[in-house]
Amino acid sequence: MARIVSASHSAEAAVLVRVAEHTLAIPLDSVREVLPMPALSALPGAPRHIRGLLNLRGELIPVFDLVARLNLTAAAPPEDQLVLVCEEESQALAVCVDDAEEVVELSPSALAPLDPAVALTLGSISRAFLGGWKREELLVPVLAPLQLLPPSALEQLEALR
Repeated sequence: MARIVSASHSAEAAVLVRVAEHTLAIPLDSVREVLPMPALSALPGAPRHIRGLLNLRGELIPVFDLVARLNLTAAAPPEDQLVLVCEEESQALAVCVDDAEEVVELSPSALAPLDPAVALTLGSISRAFLGGWKREELLVPVLAPLQLLPPSALEQLEALR
């Protein structure tokens, strides 16, 4: 995990994460920390894909469970999952994933728009996908984590804390 955080922090790099059997990419410039799954505080009234609150050195950060939101079965037991603490413009959201594999370079020419048919399968979180990264024969979705929730949902979570 430390090697992921200490890797080149550039806008053209991404962390590859596993969510069930899927691989996704999260831009490295939005990832503040990668942590083993900590104990979380319950957040009564939050949707089921908000696993709880992470207390990170006094900062309470909601944890978004991608596996639950995508109605998938986790590949790792909860205690072996990871949390990526992501931040943009002073907003923070932690994203729960099964594993963080490696940091890769994303050249702009390797990105393709997200196919509308694929976007439909992602439902409301399709707004968080920036496009697909061409990796060998696959197209890996690139995810903007702070876009997983609309601003109104982030405000509602802030009020529940």
